[in-house]
Amino acid sequence: MVVANIHPIAGALAAVRPERYEVLSEKQEGDNYIFEVKYIGKENKNLCVRSKWALFGDDWKVVGGEVIK
Repeated sequence: MVVANIHPIAGALAAVRPERYEVLSEKQEGDNYIFEVKYIGKENKNLCVRSKWALFGDDWKVVGGEVIK
């Protein structure tokens, strides 16, 4: 399962070339979990992403995502 809007996020992450990340927040929304993560690359290139995760059987999968900064 690939989320339809994951390709723009993947492209933005590729441009940042993250070397590390920082979890800014996490919260439960029903059965799903929402994470905001800041990806930190070289030369002050950063990207913040909000992603929604859901459990399918024994596997956690991304079911939504967006660039937030």
